[in-house]
Amino acid sequence: RSTSGNPFTAWVDRIRSQFLDLNKMINIYFGTAHVDASPDMERDSFNLNKLIVTMTTVGKVHVLHSKGGRLVCSRLLSGVKPFDTGKYQMHVTRTSSHYPLSANVAILASSLDGSNTVLTVINPLDCSIEYRHQFPSKLMQAQLTPIEDEDYSKILLLLTEDKKVHTFPPHSSLASVPLFFTVLNGQTLTGYKVVEASSTVEETWSTYVRGDSVLSVVSKDQNDAVYSQGRALGDRSVLHKYINPNVMAVAVESTDKGHVDILVYDMVTGEQVYFSRHKQYSGPAHVLLSENWLVYHLWNSKLRRYEVTVVEFYLDTPPKASEFSSLASQYKISTLQQSYISISPLNSLETTTTLRSITNRAILFAETGGRIAVIPKALLDPRRPAKPTAADKMEGLLPYTPQIVVPPISYLTFNKTLMDIRGMTTGVTGLESTSILFSYGTDLFFTRVTPAKTFDMLNEDFDYNFIGLVLVALCLATIFTHAMADNKALNKKWK
Repeated sequence: RSTSGNPFTAWVDRIRSQFLDLNKMINIYFGTAHVDASPDMERDSFNLNKLIVTMTTVGKVHVLHSKGGRLVCSRLLSGVKPFDTGKYQMHVTRTSSHYPLSANVAILASSLDGSNTVLTVINPLDCSIEYRHQFPSKLMQAQLTPIEDEDYSKILLLLTEDKKVHTFPPHSSLASVPLFFTVLNGQTLTGYKVVEASSTVEETWSTYVRGDSVLSVVSKDQNDAVYSQGRALGDRSVLHKYINPNVMAVAVESTDKGHVDILVYDMVTGEQVYFSRHKQYSGPAHVLLSENWLVYHLWNSKLRRYEVTVVEFYLDTPPKASEFSSLASQYKISTLQQSYISISPLNSLETTTTLRSITNRAILFAETGGRIAVIPKALLDPRRPAKPTAADKMEGLLPYTPQIVVPPISYLTFNKTLMDIRGMTTGVTGLESTSILFSYGTDLFFTRVTPAKTFDMLNEDFDYNFIGLVLVALCLATIFTHAMADNKALNKKWK
């Protein structure tokens, strides 16, 4: 494959790759090449084995293998510390799919004096440093674009406080795609547009978020896939989803007034898409934004309980184009909202992700008690009726119950207790039914999640011998009946 679209260049790349494969095979045969003795470092058929890149507060990188947690390599990055949020930033700029090019993971950190930004790019297979650069300004925001250069590396954009835009790989062309940044400074949200000619930004909009403190700021995952743009109802009508990849959600608490505001903004235009005020509520707030729905978890100070609220966004009229554009005419949006009683406080909130998002989603609740629960998205549905009608039953809506009850078999951790869960992240595999989960904190935890069971895999107790005997018997029966038919046709001709 060639990003330039030139068939000759693609042919040259293919011949070069095959020549290197042949050279490697010859070296292995004569014993002049090093071969990793670990068979689990090879790519599996279903893309279930992963390399997990982690980084401690002191700046030490650990690369773990998802199969058993084996340490692949480690390296100490000197002269760096976490940002003011207490975290580093990591972006996978190139995967291992582009052999002989190595995989790259970009790590963003603050310098020890806090005045500069340090970019380090490592190879996760051996923790070697591929690139390192220090920018003479603090980092405001970094985002990974889907644009690839000629070496299949996704372009990473960095916006620093001096309003300059830096790229990795260096000197990468941003083409003619409009790029935007949204930065929260204190309680002021500001939108910027990238000026390609000067590698700077210009302010396009700004708004002040009223409140005493910002509890949470989230945006959609860049790789968030959407299988269907509509939702079929029991009466065969369709609700058209409001699928805007450029939205962000902000949770703001007003301590003196005793309420929490949930706001959703379009990061390109600055338009306020949604607003909800919860009186006599307080933090901590855990917010999740995906597809056309929003889920958040708050503390109800009046009733002394935790509650989880789900909001779904729909268009009043069918969309005119299959691709969404924030710069197009404004959309008329309607919302559906419902709240449920949550049984425990949370440390983190996440959703399962699959390659094409055909599998029904599930919400992952990381409880402060050290357990991770899987809640089907169907239970967090704002359209659940108190008394389902025939159309509701045909659609598959569950009757409304005020409390979310988690059965013991819905806990991914089973009888294990994870200490101090600080966050979770999910990823896709080659199987549409399977998502992977990694939680980090004092304990590290990795597992597979199958919200709709393994519908695209055979069971472990599948009788391969029996099906093999059946196929052999069918082949023999086909040969026997074919001979009988030939004999019958021959005898018929002699009569």
